[in-house]
Amino acid sequence: MRSATSVVLVSCLRCRHEAIFDVTALASFGVMPNAPIATFVQRLRCTKCGSASVMANRIFETEKRARRAKRAS
Repeated sequence: MRSATSVVLVSCLRCRHEAIFDVTALASFGVMPNAPIATFVQRLRCTKCGSASVMANRIFETEKRARRAKRAS
C-alpha cells in the first residue's frame, strides 16, 4: 500500500486560481518538503493575475481538491 504524500495547495484570494506544489517543485525553489508554510508563503505570487494575496495549505495529494487543481493546470 502506497502512503499518501502531502502537497501544498496555493489559492489566489483575488482571482481564485489554484496551483499545486509537490516535493520536487518545492525543492526546485530551495524549500525543504517539511518546511513550515509561513517561511515561504510571502514569496508566492499568482501566476494568472500576479497577486501576492495567496493562501497556502498542506493537503494530501489524494484529496479531491488536489486532483482538481492538477487537472486545471
